[in-house]
Amino acid sequence: MKKVILIAFAFVLLACGAVENENGASACDNGGEQGCTLEDSSTIKQELTDQKPFEKTNITTVFTMLENKESGIVYFGFSDCPWCQEALPILKQVLEEQKLNCYYVQTRDEERNSLLKEEEKADIMEKSMDFLQRDEENNPQLYVPFVIVIEEGKVIDGHVGTVEGYDTNERKMNKEEKQQLKNIYNAMFTRLVEGKEDRK
Repeated sequence: MKKVILIAFAFVLLACGAVENENGASACDNGGEQGCTLEDSSTIKQELTDQKPFEKTNITTVFTMLENKESGIVYFGFSDCPWCQEALPILKQVLEEQKLNCYYVQTRDEERNSLLKEEEKADIMEKSMDFLQRDEENNPQLYVPFVIVIEEGKVIDGHVGTVEGYDTNERKMNKEEKQQLKNIYNAMFTRLVEGKEDRK
């Protein structure tokens, strides 16, 4: 009887762990309470500290980019987020193929405490509202992984999570899903690259 209760409890925890946006793409609740498990965080930390193509920064740098009408790519996430763990190698590959760099804003520390102040979170959400995921009450939320493209001080594109229908609690991404996410990132960054060429 105890085994049945434990198994049922485990399924409830797994079911509560998935967060889906209106398009069905899964992401990690940046509140640190849903869908976030420690699995491959050491690999993620290594990829993010290897520098190129990532440059770790803070939210203040992002606000400065927006104010100064700069352009660039920003990745929001944290190492314990399983959706981040799935998305990051694909993001890195696309960045390297397109010879681009990306700012990395860590949203949570090792104990899952938020590294963003409420006013900072509200401000970045306001500036990227069109690309945010919404919760069950249709309120915009800052879920991760969240990648935004900034062109001349405006957020022109963004993507939350991985791909529609994928749930990291069930399995790893398959080849088709990885290619789909790669295509999403390529399309996002091509606009920035083309804009850069036009400005020359």
